[in-house]
Amino acid sequence: MRNAVCMMALFVALLSGCGGNPSDPGNPTSSYLCAFFSGETEEPPMSCQLTLNWSECPDSDFESYTLFRSMNPGIAADTSGADDLGSFTSTNIMQFTDEGVGWGSSYHYALLTFNTQGLAAWSNEVEIETPEAPLPMGMEFVMVPAGSFEMGSPTGDPGSFEAERPVHTVTFDYSFEIMTTEVTQAMWEELFQNPWSDPSQFSGPDRPVDSILWEECQDFAEAMNELDPGHEYRLPSEAEWEYACRAGTTTRFYWGDDPEYSQILQYAWFSENSGDETHPVGEKLPNSRGLFDMSGNAWEWCLDTWHADYEGAPSDGSAWVDGSADHIIRGGGWIIGGRYCRSAHREYISAGNTYSFLGFRLVRTVR
Repeated sequence: MRNAVCMMALFVALLSGCGGNPSDPGNPTSSYLCAFFSGETEEPPMSCQLTLNWSECPDSDFESYTLFRSMNPGIAADTSGADDLGSFTSTNIMQFTDEGVGWGSSYHYALLTFNTQGLAAWSNEVEIETPEAPLPMGMEFVMVPAGSFEMGSPTGDPGSFEAERPVHTVTFDYSFEIMTTEVTQAMWEELFQNPWSDPSQFSGPDRPVDSILWEECQDFAEAMNELDPGHEYRLPSEAEWEYACRAGTTTRFYWGDDPEYSQILQYAWFSENSGDETHPVGEKLPNSRGLFDMSGNAWEWCLDTWHADYEGAPSDGSAWVDGSADHIIRGGGWIIGGRYCRSAHREYISAGNTYSFLGFRLVRTVR
C-alpha cells in the first residue's frame, strides 16, 4: 500500500540579494521564492499540486506580488509563454497552491513585486518536477520502441485463417508503452472507488476484469487520463497489440512455432488447462518484452473495428476504424484452443456484448 501522506521538498532556490534598492523608496523589492510538491495518497489517488511560498525583502512602498508559471525557464526575460497565476496585494499572503499542474512534468515559477509607483523587480526563479502519477494497484507499463514488423500469417501457416492475410509491413515512427498485464479487478475497483462497478463473473483481485463492454474500456481509459494528464491512455490498435505481442518474433507464438502445442502450457491459460475460468494475471511465462498473458487467460479488446482481411489496412500502426459496431479482440482466452492463441489470430465481438472470457489492457503515450 502507498503511504498515507507524501510531502517532499523537491527544489528550493533562493536569490542571494533583493531586486531594487531597499533604502530608496522609489525602487521595489523582490522576494525569495520556494516551491514543494505535496499531497495525500489515500484513495482516491491524490491530486497533483504544488505549493509556492515566498518571503519579502525589507518593505519599500509595496503594492502587490504577481506569480507566474511556465514550462520553460527564463520567465523574467519573456513572460509571453508564462501563465499569470494571479496577484496578491497583502504582505500577509505569501503562499499559493497551484492545482493546475500535471504528473511527471517540470515547472518554472517566478514572482514579480510591484511598488505603488509601478516599478517592478523579479524574485529568483525556481524549478520543480512533479513525480509520476500514482497508478492503480499493480499497474505497470513497458516501453515498445519504434520499428517495423510483418503483421499477419503467411498462406499455409498451420492453424491460420484467411482473416490474417495478406502479411503486410507495419512501421511505427513512434514508441508507446503497454501494460505488462491485463487490467485486474483490483485496478478497476481502486480507480473507480466502487467495487459494485466491477462486472466480472470470476471474482478475484488479481484476475482480469472480465465481462467488460468496449465502451467501459473507454471509461477506464478516460479515468486514467484524468488521473495522469501527462500521458494519453487508450486501448491499443490491433497493429500495436500484435507488434507488442510478437516482441520481434516471426513464429506462430512468441515462444516459437510449437507445432505440437507442448510449450503453450507454460505461457497461456487456455481450454486445456484453465478449468473453464480466468486466472490471476502474471502466473505464466511472459514474452521477451515482459508482457504476461498476451496468449490466453482473457481475450483483449482493441480499438479497431472488424475487417475480414488486411486488404487496405493502415501501414503506420494506427487503428483501422469505420462505422462498424464490431471490434477486434486479440490473444485468445481460457475458453478456446491453442490455435486461437497464436500471435496473429484475430476475432471480433460487437461492442455492446459482454462475455466472461473478455478483458483488456491499455497502452499509453506521452502527451
